[in-house]
Amino acid sequence: MAAAGTVATTSSALKRRTAEFHESVWGDFFITHVPQTHEVVNGWNEQIEVLKSNIAGMLSSHADNKTLDLIDIIERLGIDYHFEKEIELIFRQEYVKITSDGDNYNDDDLYTVALRFRLLRQHGYNISSDIFKRFKTSDHEGDELKQEIVSDVEGMLSLYEAGYLRTHGESILDEAIAFTKPHLAAAAGAEDLKLADSTLADRIAHALKWPHRKGMKRVEHHFFISIYEQTQGHDEALLKLAKLSFNVVQHLYQKELKVLTKWWIELDLPKRTSYARDKLVEVYFWAMGCLWKPKYSLARYCFTRVTTVGSVYDDTYDAYGTIEELEKFTAAIHRVGH
Repeated sequence: MAAAGTVATTSSALKRRTAEFHESVWGDFFITHVPQTHEVVNGWNEQIEVLKSNIAGMLSSHADNKTLDLIDIIERLGIDYHFEKEIELIFRQEYVKITSDGDNYNDDDLYTVALRFRLLRQHGYNISSDIFKRFKTSDHEGDELKQEIVSDVEGMLSLYEAGYLRTHGESILDEAIAFTKPHLAAAAGAEDLKLADSTLADRIAHALKWPHRKGMKRVEHHFFISIYEQTQGHDEALLKLAKLSFNVVQHLYQKELKVLTKWWIELDLPKRTSYARDKLVEVYFWAMGCLWKPKYSLARYCFTRVTTVGSVYDDTYDAYGTIEELEKFTAAIHRVGH
């Protein structure tokens, strides 16, 4: 009962803040969406198994530098999850060789040196950036990269991409990005390069906008599949495996979103918290961006569920609850936590 001289305030009478978030554009799309049949997907997987055995043989038979090129293509096509053990073995051997006798690589060109550096760092190997010093005018701090590398467009692109694997204090890689970026921009816009190798020009333009290290993996895979298909002399087995694998993984994502959408609707949280954002699909996209490989299915489920509910909590605090309500809500959460 309200005290004398006061007016009882109901929840409906409260003046609440509202962010007026728009409704989800997805609705029950992933529940009603019919993906490929099991027969079709099984057919894809059978073809994948045949192609995998052939490509695994390619990895073991290539010469050193050609193996690096092959691994780079495999990773950019998004099929490296089929060959994780083979690729890791190659990198362990490569790291041992370069750390025990780096002089053996002094004859390698800029493209190969930068590619080896980037691939090893991507896989967690602490390779020194000092290997790029021989491409400078001298070893002294502040000296510039040699102007002669400007004519090596593939080498510059490889060095530019390697630069984004830099750590704090690696000034030579800061310089590499600053040096190569304007030269690559000029090369990408040059008509002679577009006529000679349009795919290289497209790769440069894409890298300047989204360096490989900063790109979202599935978007990068999709882009490179289209580029690789246009590349003269591409390997048909690699291209076919990439397309089949892309379709199979996409089918898996659709199945996961169907399960998550059903969970979200059955939870009934969107209806009970109509003031909050319904960001299930967007959060799943975030999870997929971090953990794209098929083996991380459980992690995608967990990440999406926890973060989607967390998004509702966030909007409850930021765009709906009163101070009094939120103090009680916070205390309740702490009690549950303890």
